[in-house]
Amino acid sequence: MARRGIKKMGAVLIAAGLSIAMCSPSVSANVRTNISTDKITQKKTARYVEPEEWNKEELTAYQFDSEVDMMKYLVSGGMHLYNKNYKGSDRWVKIKVADPGLFMVGVVSNDETKIPVYDASKKRIIVNNLNDGGDKEYVGIVKTGDEFYVKLPEKIDKVIILTGVIKTEFTSMANQKSYYELGKGTTTYHPFSVAKRSKVQFDITSIGKKHEKVGVYIEKNVNGTWKKVGYGTTVKPDKYDSALLYGLEAGKYRLALKTPKDQIINVEYTRDKSKKKAAYKKSKAINLKSDIDSIYTSTEKAARWYKASVSSTKKRKAVTLSKDSVGGGFKFCVYQKGKRLKTVKVTKNDKVKTVKLPKKKGAYYVKVTKLTSKTTGAYYLGTYTY
Repeated sequence: MARRGIKKMGAVLIAAGLSIAMCSPSVSANVRTNISTDKITQKKTARYVEPEEWNKEELTAYQFDSEVDMMKYLVSGGMHLYNKNYKGSDRWVKIKVADPGLFMVGVVSNDETKIPVYDASKKRIIVNNLNDGGDKEYVGIVKTGDEFYVKLPEKIDKVIILTGVIKTEFTSMANQKSYYELGKGTTTYHPFSVAKRSKVQFDITSIGKKHEKVGVYIEKNVNGTWKKVGYGTTVKPDKYDSALLYGLEAGKYRLALKTPKDQIINVEYTRDKSKKKAAYKKSKAINLKSDIDSIYTSTEKAARWYKASVSSTKKRKAVTLSKDSVGGGFKFCVYQKGKRLKTVKVTKNDKVKTVKLPKKKGAYYVKVTKLTSKTTGAYYLGTYTY
């Protein structure tokens, strides 16, 4: 998901908010069912009662470990709806921060009424309009006890206010989770485990106005000692994700981050198992009938073989070669009958290279090797005819 502050709440929150509060019938309580006796049917009229979370004059921004936890809270009762029954003084809604971290406040509305956010004094406008098509929210670092005020319009149809705080420090990481860190200018370490050979990816994005370079590297625990795996790098996160991919064998690892002081970054960790399917002899080469998406770990070094067949001289076939790794790269050598036709080195992740095979029937072989012993990551092979 794209982010401007916290990842866009829009898709989830608008859908959840509108479906729960905008499109649902009014909530009632103390509804009594019709009870039939022999000759008498008693009908009781339901009394309209608004949920406690509606039209509250003061909200509390609680702290959550991750975006996922905050989302669960919001969609399971943490949304605060306001309507024509709101009695708050001068249409102010106070938000008090319970714990420090990355504060977020956003709104979902069924009209385009202007909804600003003020500081604790109610004099300085922090956000001119939260109600920007469901595509705007305020995000900032806060401490316990900080206060904000949302100014609702005089005439309210239905408005939902969403707020929360996410921790800005984390230790261990779990698969498919997102974390935030407020940089201290020193290196922090974040353990994670890999049960089976896997493709591991970290998406790093900066939050707010500061977008300086972040130092990143991976270490593995080898007999009680932390040793670097592959290459370290620096990323300059901006409004687009900066993804780093590694091929890792089973073991205990940690991600090292050196984030500039006061810079906020978001780190997403994902891990996908990658079965080892490789041929180490040309005679057993894997046929390129479908695209190949494979990895090399830091300890895997042997060359791998693939085969592409040309069955017609009327159409030509080409092999595409690319990679995704932190540093290093891969070498692809194309052979026919023992003769090397082409050697291609791929060192950039965003570069796809193509080798056009001769218009001659027969079997062609692709030998894949790492350019350096430290290379760890993914390589991709594919074919097409033209």
